[in-house]
Formats: sequence, C-alpha cells, structure tokens
Amino acid sequence: MSIGKIIFMIFSIVFTILILLFGARYDLIGWINATFSSGIILFGVGILIYVSGEGIFDIAIFGTKKFFKSIFSRNNNMGSYYEYHVERSEREKIPVGIILFTGLIYMGISFLLLYIFYH
Repeated sequence: MSIGKIIFMIFSIVFTILILLFGARYDLIGWINATFSSGIILFGVGILIYVSGEGIFDIAIFGTKKFFKSIFSRNNNMGSYYEYHVERSEREKIPVGIILFTGLIYMGISFLLLYIFYH
C-alpha cells in the first residue's frame, strides 16, 4: 500500500470524526450521519476529480483564465484552446479509484448501521 493511500485513509477517518464532533451526537444515529455524510462527500469529490481529469471543465477553465488574464495581466499570451487542451491532456491523471471506493465503503457502513438501528 502506498503512502498516498495511507494518508488518504487517515484523512477520511479524521473527516468522519470531525463530522461526528460537529453533529454533537454520539449515538448510533450520529455515527450513521457521520459515515453517510463523509461517504457521499468523498464519492462526490471523486466523481468531480474524475470528470475534471477527463476534460469536461477544460473550456470553462480556459475561458475563465483567459478572461482574468486579459483584465489583470499585461501578458495575455495564453495561446489557443487547442494548445491548452493538448497540454492538459498530457498531464498525469489523478487516480480516483481509492476515493470512489472509500466513499462507497463509508456509505455501505452507514446503510449497515441504519439496518441495525431499525431491526
């Protein structure tokens, strides 16, 4: 297991504990809320990172950068969208499998706890 995965797992556990503390409810319902909230947030962030890596937001990012550079910078030499897209597609993509998997695991745990609560 790589160091990045270990750091991410520690981050996700700390994130769940922070949600539990913020909710100020420490019974089974509090744990259900904390695990589901952190699971859905992690899964959503994973989906956003995946679609961003696939280039869904490239045109919006390029347009925003070009707009602000034209207003605030004297050097407005960004090139064309095609050059920007090729440059971004050559970058290494962020592996999102661990983020999506962890989000699904957390949501699964919350559904299991919810089942235990109602039975």
